[in-house]
Amino acid sequence: MTVIKRNQKVEKLSKKKIFDSICNANSAVDGNYRLTQVQINRISEGVFNHCESSGTESIDIDVLEDLIENKIMENGGYEVAKRYITYRYEK
Repeated sequence: MTVIKRNQKVEKLSKKKIFDSICNANSAVDGNYRLTQVQINRISEGVFNHCESSGTESIDIDVLEDLIENKIMENGGYEVAKRYITYRYEK
């Protein structure tokens, strides 16, 4: 599975990059609103597995980021999701 980046470069889907992006958003919110490492691991694993089992060879970065946002919100991380969305908008 590959990811098509905004600059049209293609790279291999990375569970670590998914995890790191969630951690970055998580660290930008107050402690009371942060996700636990278990939740972040679960979200990362879920997103990665969803992509791998989709039956497609590639995914657009915007679709991947939407999926990450939705999984964060499904786990109650609304403040983290807001920070993640803000980060995306800034890019």
